[in-house]
Amino acid sequence: MGNAIVRVVASGLALLSAGSLAASESVTDLPVVTVAVSTSMPLEHVRGLAQSLAKTGGRLVVRGAPTTEPTDVYFALPSDKQAAVRASTREGLAALARLGVHGVSVAIDPAFFKRHAIDAVPVVVVETKRRQSCDTCNTKKSKHDDSAVSHGAVYRVRGDVTLAYALRTLVVETTGRDRAAIQSLADRLDEGRLTGETP
Repeated sequence: MGNAIVRVVASGLALLSAGSLAASESVTDLPVVTVAVSTSMPLEHVRGLAQSLAKTGGRLVVRGAPTTEPTDVYFALPSDKQAAVRASTREGLAALARLGVHGVSVAIDPAFFKRHAIDAVPVVVVETKRRQSCDTCNTKKSKHDDSAVSHGAVYRVRGDVTLAYALRTLVVETTGRDRAAIQSLADRLDEGRLTGETP
């Protein structure tokens, strides 16, 4: 399956000038990594992604039920077929919960899939943070808090790839602070590789 990289910049916000990630920036300033998966993916592949995500502080997301049919088609199914879809989804979610990868959450988040136009998995989504670029957040009477709004760029790597490959690809494709921040995440995976772990 081919890979596609998509870059989205938050509407109306300019990218900051190029520069390297300052040594004083904390882990909370690193990009947020989320990998969209499904319960129909091979569990060993999902486990590999989860093990890599544990090193970057990322998370897995699934769309949720029903997984195989659009909602209108699902509700048009006979009740026994609906029950079979629900049972399959429950079994898949239980299998994901049993992965047992410490430090990685699995969330059911259909809004994430819609927001990022995800119709096939896996998709690696990397969201950079640009807190200082929002005038609203910098005022005392803030209309929103930073935890609820992404002010940076959003990068997507679509296709059946490892997290290490996706991050290395983004390091090549990005510039400035985004490149430095994504490189920091890629370095975390490399450190794991040095201890014999597979990214």
